[in-house]
Amino acid sequence: QQFWKDDAQARLLWEISQREFEGPAKNLIIFLGDGMGVSTLTAARTAKGQAAGLEGGEQDILSFEEFPHVALSRTYCVDSTVADSACSATAYLGGVKGNIGTMGVSAAVKYKECFGQLRPENHVSSIIEWARVAGKATGIVTTSSIVDASPTGAYAHVAYRGWYNDQEVLEDGGDPIVCDDIAE
Repeated sequence: QQFWKDDAQARLLWEISQREFEGPAKNLIIFLGDGMGVSTLTAARTAKGQAAGLEGGEQDILSFEEFPHVALSRTYCVDSTVADSACSATAYLGGVKGNIGTMGVSAAVKYKECFGQLRPENHVSSIIEWARVAGKATGIVTTSSIVDASPTGAYAHVAYRGWYNDQEVLEDGGDPIVCDDIAE
């Protein structure tokens, strides 16, 4: 029992000893692990600990769990309890929930509804846009394609996450001259 009490006390003392930052942040980095819910983090922490030879492994800590500020976001879609990367990117980057398969647009835009995505009042601005308007330099770093759903939540306003280029819009019966794709 004492081991766990001492471990918890040491963690609490470490937490309160951390220097509080005052004033506005100079920079912001959003570290996103797509699909990394609480249960996935637990599994990763356990696997890391076991690989390091810790019995059980659950007591290990992932590097980003020691960042000074960490938050969780609820990323369900308006029309689906189980989110996909498109609607969840809109939720965590723009603060607005959309429909499954759509990104950067409000729930007023239905899945694959070209004309809905064209209406500016349906566009959701993201933290990238807010920073740009404030005169900040912005960027996106990704280990996936730049037109993949998670990164495009920062800049795209499309009714379907699969409209990577004109060909996909055509295949869904849309007019790529009228209906913008992600790459555009």
